[in-house]
Amino acid sequence: SSSADRIAVYKKLSEMKNLEQLEDFKSELEDRFGPLPSKAAELLQMVEVKLLALEKKVGELKASGGRLEAVFTPEFPATRKTIEELRMRLPDPIEFAFTPGFSLRVESSARKGRELLEEAKKLLLSI
Repeated sequence: SSSADRIAVYKKLSEMKNLEQLEDFKSELEDRFGPLPSKAAELLQMVEVKLLALEKKVGELKASGGRLEAVFTPEFPATRKTIEELRMRLPDPIEFAFTPGFSLRVESSARKGRELLEEAKKLLLSI
């Protein structure tokens, strides 16, 4: 595909506002180009994780030292009830931190690439 096609794809991906738009765009790409190469599929997965994070009010995801951390935006309702609900839905062990802002950490064996994106997606879906 041409540079213009790639730029158009990147532009459209950067404008995605929700998961439904992303799914529609993925179908459009597959109809137009056939099965997606692994790098393209990974790019779509990255956008999916970004959109999930926005939906869940997670401003940043960090991975280091065998842990995955979700740092919430100020809009996330970090109430006692919310924290208790998270505690019930997430796997052990889990840590919560309140400085700066509110975040949670879970253990992760993922190191990079698609494996890490899958772990991040799994975490976001459980929030």
